Amino acid sequence: MPGHRPYAKDPASPPSVTQVIGILDKPGLSWGAARETANYAVHHQPRWVDLPVSDAVTTLYRHHRGVWDHRALVGTALHEINAQWCQGHTVSLGSIVSDIREKSPLWQKVPVQDLYAELVPMANGLGKFWKEARPESISWEEVVRYPVPGLSYIGTLDWRAKINGQPLILDLKTTGSKKHGQGKYWDSWRLQLAAYRYALEGVVYDATDQEEATCQLPVVSGAAIIHLYVDGHVEFHPVSAGPAEHGVFLSLRKVYGWRKAEGQGMGDVDMTPALVVPG
Repeated sequence: MPGHRPYAKDPASPPSVTQVIGILDKPGLSWGAARETANYAVHHQPRWVDLPVSDAVTTLYRHHRGVWDHRALVGTALHEINAQWCQGHTVSLGSIVSDIREKSPLWQKVPVQDLYAELVPMANGLGKFWKEARPESISWEEVVRYPVPGLSYIGTLDWRAKINGQPLILDLKTTGSKKHGQGKYWDSWRLQLAAYRYALEGVVYDATDQEEATCQLPVVSGAAIIHLYVDGHVEFHPVSAGPAEHGVFLSLRKVYGWRKAEGQGMGDVDMTPALVVPG
């Protein structure tokens, strides 16, 4: 299943692309959390209004996390569908849903028919993209790494494929919105794709995830986002993810490293008289 990241369990692994980009300020997230909490509070009062105050507060402030976790699982399901098509397999949506539900207490609480109602239109939208773009898959769920001391990072590229004869790196984004053309995060998406594009090696794990080998990565001519909406609408967006974006990402990687190391303390302070508090 997509989401299998052996490096995520390795304490010696460099930070992931997602972790590095995660230090960017995302003001929309706090507003999104507030909106989800407000909607839940207004429309689901019987579920929290009679609870003890501490339990009611916990229920409300945790609600948005469950919404986002659910959307992440929807994304996992769509990525698995895409990976299966990359391999030329016929997809069993029922098997994919069953596999995720087996591991996810969150989805075990959701009626299966509700999951299908959400996933089927999105799967159809992804299928429409395949029929129209006719991608020739090169690789999928590919672990890539940039092993430069002080700037090292690792991550998993969704997809590498040829479209109209051009080799591209592709990232599949899913959203619970029906507002077409909205929900774009161009800054982080461009940096993410640039990080993948300019990684220096691929990483291949053995069946036990204990041993790894490296391989050379092919050159691509561009990068694009495939943005899939909950109603099945799909948008294909070529994006700029070149050397300039990779330079910005590496600067962000430096900031990430500083925050996780030197930035954790007060630093080496020169205690001149001007810095000494009187008294």
